[in-house]
Amino acid sequence: MSDLLFIELGAVVTEVLGATRCTIEPFCDPRPPTYAAGSRVEVDFAKSLDSLLAAGQHAQAQYDQFVGPTDAAGRVAGSAPVGPSWPGAAYEGVVRIREDVVAANPTLAAAAAALPGHPWEYQVVASIDDKTKTVRRYHGFHAEVVRKEGASLVLRVAHAGSGAEPRWAPQEVIYDPANTQKFYAGPLVADRVVGGARSAGAVFIALDAAVGTYAVEVPKLPPSAGL
Repeated sequence: MSDLLFIELGAVVTEVLGATRCTIEPFCDPRPPTYAAGSRVEVDFAKSLDSLLAAGQHAQAQYDQFVGPTDAAGRVAGSAPVGPSWPGAAYEGVVRIREDVVAANPTLAAAAAALPGHPWEYQVVASIDDKTKTVRRYHGFHAEVVRKEGASLVLRVAHAGSGAEPRWAPQEVIYDPANTQKFYAGPLVADRVVGGARSAGAVFIALDAAVGTYAVEVPKLPPSAGL
């Protein structure tokens, strides 16, 4: 297995440079975009995970642009991803960028720091099966331990991006980090997940289980989308 950690950032497209290339301005708080040249970051979705999977080059992926599943009401979880091909692609939505790429770019790092709530609420682990080239995605959520049940923890989980006053999902989550079909607690996020002496922190849930089983909302960015 190969695991990659991505950060979800709201963004608007500021210039289209080609079928897979554009510049974006991060849009992660209620302030409107400036469209200033100094606020733009170039991205190339040819370096996205799905584009590199077939060639076995997924370890080099810088972006992970995917459309989330729908909830019980038929709504797509989260915002649509920006790009990656024009015409017809979204000009406003989410860009999922690998964590180290965000950290190395001052514009992206500042945008990530401005996101409301906890950092892990905008983190996505993509776990890739190197043989079958299938991807399982785990979204980070803020969680608090309610009680223990044997070897498992019972958690209450907040809708992502809830800010200082969490909005809690309607259903408790029985958390067993050994259940890798539903949860990810591997080395990429081990320093932030609940458990042990940590009674509050992150839980990374497979996207289909988070949206379908537990009815947890994933980030809805950017703010102007009205989502």
